[in-house]
Amino acid sequence: VRHPAALPESGPWLAHDACRSCGLGVLREAVYALRARIPMAELPARAQGRQDCWYGRACRTQNHRPAHAARLNHICVQRRFG
Repeated sequence: VRHPAALPESGPWLAHDACRSCGLGVLREAVYALRARIPMAELPARAQGRQDCWYGRACRTQNHRPAHAARLNHICVQRRFG
């Protein structure tokens, strides 16, 4: 039995090759787009009601300070220095 989220065994995307950097970029954008579509009410309680980070998804601090990443919402538009 195939898992419903498994990668397709055929289709147009399988005909494309990409370097690691490009492949990760496409994957990163796809994951962001999927997460951005989840309504706030459907997120876990720990992710609801967070204040938006001024730097949004461009925030570099979220990558090396877990407390910052957990405290603020980064699935938003950059509002400062953008």
